Amino acid sequence: MIYLAGPYSHEDPKVREQRFEALTKKAAELMIDGLVIFSPITHGHAIADRHDLPLDFQWWQNQCLDILSRATSMVVLRLPGYDESKGVSAEIAHAERLNIKIEFMNP
Repeated sequence: MIYLAGPYSHEDPKVREQRFEALTKKAAELMIDGLVIFSPITHGHAIADRHDLPLDFQWWQNQCLDILSRATSMVVLRLPGYDESKGVSAEIAHAERLNIKIEFMNP
């Protein structure tokens, strides 16, 4: 299973929506290629939106890092802000600790 990481948190809801759309599109493209993908943003965005859950990585980190621990590799989507994202940084550090292969991909 490939864990698809990318930035999400932002004060502007339009930016969060754009990030969700870009990550969901990339997840679909990779699935079409026959890969097994988990996109925490795709998964979490819908749940948070419908059930008024917090949007920050601090709240979601237990969910994300536990699932990442089960991945065989991680893809980081280089959306604007990925290199400043606390969540993406934490996911990369976690993957490195577990020797999970990390690939960076452009949208």
